[in-house]
Amino acid sequence: MLRSGAHEGPYRPLPALLDTWLGVVIIVGAGLVIPGQWGLLHLQPHPLWFVVLAVALRYGPPAGYDAGCLAGVSYGLLVWLRPEAHFQPLGEDDQLRSFLLFATGGLVSEAMRGARQRFASMEEKYQKVAETLQEVRVRYRATLEVKAELEKRIIDQPASIATLYTVAKKLTTPQTGTLYPAILDLVVTFLEAEACALYLQDDRHLRLRAGRPEIWPGRPEVCSAQTDLIGQVLAERRVVTIRDRILAVGPSLAAREAVLMAGPLLDPNGQVVGVVVVERLPYLRLTPTNAQLFELILDWASTALHTATLCEQTCDRTGEEDDSGAHAATRTMQLLQAEFLRARRYHLPLSVVVVQVENVPAATLARLVMVCRHHLREVDVIGHLPEPGHLVLILPLTLLEDARVAAQRIGEHLQAYRDQLDHHLLATSLGIAAFSPDLLGAEPLLAQAQTALQPPASPLQPPASSPPSLVS
Repeated sequence: MLRSGAHEGPYRPLPALLDTWLGVVIIVGAGLVIPGQWGLLHLQPHPLWFVVLAVALRYGPPAGYDAGCLAGVSYGLLVWLRPEAHFQPLGEDDQLRSFLLFATGGLVSEAMRGARQRFASMEEKYQKVAETLQEVRVRYRATLEVKAELEKRIIDQPASIATLYTVAKKLTTPQTGTLYPAILDLVVTFLEAEACALYLQDDRHLRLRAGRPEIWPGRPEVCSAQTDLIGQVLAERRVVTIRDRILAVGPSLAAREAVLMAGPLLDPNGQVVGVVVVERLPYLRLTPTNAQLFELILDWASTALHTATLCEQTCDRTGEEDDSGAHAATRTMQLLQAEFLRARRYHLPLSVVVVQVENVPAATLARLVMVCRHHLREVDVIGHLPEPGHLVLILPLTLLEDARVAAQRIGEHLQAYRDQLDHHLLATSLGIAAFSPDLLGAEPLLAQAQTALQPPASPLQPPASSPPSLVS
């Protein structure tokens, strides 16, 4: 009588009405036919309750209201027509039961309505998640296929594994400025291109970012998106060669093209962020196979470019540099100014230590930052200064004497491990300054520390009341 799957599909009034009438008729008929069991009024709860609940749960509103109303009226009629009290007014309990049948049908129906709405919302969200997951799965498989095809093609190239590793290693750089020429190196190495260039989208124009060679006759700094071959690349988002242009517009018009082959650099959403053009290429290398290889290289380069862009955006937000782990100069000056204002407002101690190292490689600078961090607290800040080769240690809530102790430990660390450290670090100079109310800003405080720069003292020297390496 009451089928499962009530939450599926739209509300159908006729089946709901039929199920309601069928249930009420069966129960009322059974109450009239069974001897001595008039209306089954002696059963608690009355069977009509089950009809109301079943219809309300299956169909929700308005079927639940109809079932409750019909069951309430039927129950009232059974009580009113019972043999022992024909046509007697209904008592308060009987009236209450009839009303409760109707109220129960309505309340359960509304509860089911809310449950179905929540179910529909969850189902919609599930469908969206499933579609997104399917799209990610398709992209992942496509990436794997592209990667496998690219690896297969690269293995078949005459270039050695060492050459492949050297060129491909450059694509792992997180700096876009270094990545641009690395992409062109791939094109030169595997396509044997004699001249190529990389353009990036900039305000509806394509601006030159790198070229191989750096200077090439007729190469524009800004390339119009309306150029025939490049315009087709932007429109179709695929590699286009001069052969395609000859087939499309004929030899006479294609002869005006200054580019032999071009392909797009795409972001994860498939939007064009740049174009790589090949301006000169040996005739025998302009083949469909090399066009496919060019497309694979561009796909690889697009992924590397997107990763490098994300890395640079992350560094811009955090203010940290990847090589050394110290804050960039702009961010450092912002933090120093904030600490200076806090010290001035709340009369708090503040000290800074300037570290000067000349001509230091990136790896050595990162080692110096590690040494400084080892002797500082979590709240202390290490950052670059605008002057090359200068670091500043910002020490909030630190008195001048405590800053001297920290700087002395850093100097002793560098001297104690001088055999294991780069010789550049042995030429490190330290200068200290502390906040005073007469200073007008963070720059004078920094200038005092820079004025006090001196080389650190050797740990073998006898201690002095004011160490020569720590001048304030």
